[in-house]
Amino acid sequence: MQNSWLTVDLVDDIQLSMQSNRSIDPMIKSLQNTTLPGFIQYKCLAWARDNHLPTLPHKIVDSEIAEAFRYVENHLQEGKIPAPIHIKTVACRGVEFSTISQREHLDFQAWNLFEARFNRSAQNVGFSECIANLMQAALHEMAENAVLHSDAMFPVIVAYHVLKGFAQFCVADLGIGVLESLRKCPDYRALHTHKDAIRKALQDGVSRFGHQRGGLGFRQVFKAVASQWGLLRFRSGECSIVIDGTDCDADRGSELFLPFLPGFQVAISCRVHHTNLSDPIM
Repeated sequence: MQNSWLTVDLVDDIQLSMQSNRSIDPMIKSLQNTTLPGFIQYKCLAWARDNHLPTLPHKIVDSEIAEAFRYVENHLQEGKIPAPIHIKTVACRGVEFSTISQREHLDFQAWNLFEARFNRSAQNVGFSECIANLMQAALHEMAENAVLHSDAMFPVIVAYHVLKGFAQFCVADLGIGVLESLRKCPDYRALHTHKDAIRKALQDGVSRFGHQRGGLGFRQVFKAVASQWGLLRFRSGECSIVIDGTDCDADRGSELFLPFLPGFQVAISCRVHHTNLSDPIM
């Protein structure tokens, strides 16, 4: 069944197939559904290749995730500097996208309402107010990190998706990536691989501005998912690292070495109960 889902693993396979000059059309044509991280990573890969990828099947184009994405798609044209889209409500939503391109956008009412909708939507599917607040803080930290460190021409994409007992958020950019960002700091010039850069970024207080309290904010992310059977995925350059939220040390998790993808993509998933979901989550 999972072969019919557009997941991050499938997008990785698509990249590997393209690198080997194998046709990816059969992989695309068989798709019937998508995860939020898979959809975002496919879009990032498409933009990185000037949209020279097959169009997704109608079942995905007509999905709730794709429909929500169309609401912000016109904000993602290269060279535009849009403010967050202003929806004047805090009503719960199943899935929603936003875009930001400046640190100041995080202070706008539009962004505050986006965060509030995520918080309320998470509570609506079963998370406690305390956990919803932690997830909101983690989303904010990751969005701020992307704006401050990505040096991206495209706006940063921020999105969330909630189902009964399940909440997920993603932050993605097509900027310079973690390795190049950290190497701007003399303290981290010795870094040479994308894997080592991600591992370093996951440590407390590490950023392109040198060692400082807070750093890139990943500890807040770890705190948000540690008690919620969470799953974290970090993708930058030629590496992805997946960490079980209940064991969040920076040197933990599985690594995968992949063809180069610009920028930094983060996906965080949490569950209310320790139960297996029938559908893929990443």
